[in-house]
Amino acid sequence: MAINEDDIIYVLTKEGVDGVAKTIGLSKLTHEHYRMAEKYIHSFCSDGVYTWVNAFTDALEDAEEELRGGYSGSKPEE
Repeated sequence: MAINEDDIIYVLTKEGVDGVAKTIGLSKLTHEHYRMAEKYIHSFCSDGVYTWVNAFTDALEDAEEELRGGYSGSKPEE
């Protein structure tokens, strides 16, 4: 049975996002939180300088801001 890389990334993202969310005080995560976290992981962590913890923290905070309607910057690409 072949391992699907997207499934592995989703599981790692979900577990990491849940842990970081707890650390920064978020408890009700939506699909948007997970989507944003996965986007950040793919785009920022490929060079090894930006860590997954930083990516998850930034993604969750951005998603939370968007959900509250306060994000005034351009919407990230999906």
